[in-house]
Amino acid sequence: MPTRSHSMRRLRAMPFKGFPKETLEFLAALRTNNDKKWFDAHRADYESYFVEPAKDFVAALAPRLKTIDRKIHAEPRINGSILRIQRDVRFARDKSPYKDHLDLWFWTGEEKGWDSSGFFLRLTRVAPEARRSLRRLARRPSEGAPPFGVRTVRDSPLQGDRADPRLASRDLTT
Repeated sequence: MPTRSHSMRRLRAMPFKGFPKETLEFLAALRTNNDKKWFDAHRADYESYFVEPAKDFVAALAPRLKTIDRKIHAEPRINGSILRIQRDVRFARDKSPYKDHLDLWFWTGEEKGWDSSGFFLRLTRVAPEARRSLRRLARRPSEGAPPFGVRTVRDSPLQGDRADPRLASRDLTT
């Protein structure tokens, strides 16, 4: 039976080569074909270009995050650190069944939830002009944004629509 340190060594050994360009292509196609029939026909693309690279990313990032907070939880699975792609449309005006982005959540504490501190990341397609602005801000963070649009949220629970807008996620580009 593998020990915890053995499993962490295994996580460290997993190289992350980046999200393939097909990940953003899949998300862009999903944005324009956001229905169950299309998604079911492209489930293999979802697994290959969305789920598998996301698992690799979580596994590769976990050891680095543990150097910041040794109590951080990083689970390379759907409904672990990889948030599900299905949207909760019960009370939404937009009834699109799927998110057109990838959300990742690394949390501290025993229970996973927005009441826990942690790190939230979002991978999404960004318009070219917005990408240029983000890169400019990343080079000169004194102009109002933290480097690369990264924010850490410590001990700040998000409470639905009353969430502090300063804690809202930002689109990230590479």
